[in-house]
Amino acid sequence: TITGFDFLGFFFKSNRKLKPSKNSLDRFAQRARQLLEQGDLNNLLSYVERFYNYIHAGLKNSVSLVGLRKYTRFIDYKLDKKITEKITLLC
Repeated sequence: TITGFDFLGFFFKSNRKLKPSKNSLDRFAQRARQLLEQGDLNNLLSYVERFYNYIHAGLKNSVSLVGLRKYTRFIDYKLDKKITEKITLLC
């Protein structure tokens, strides 16, 4: 596969680490934005934790999180919290 393919929320490309697919990241960002606008911080934290757990499920060293970190940094900035650090400790 030269260009790669999406499957179960991941983008697969030969000789590369797995990464969350663009569609998966877009849905994550949309849902996180909704929770942020609602001011539902507990559910937002829970949602981000569950998403990280799904992405890492048994594949911790095989998954690139470069795209996902952009979104979590934005959430950290908006909430003035360190969500990324809390989640990294949990995973």
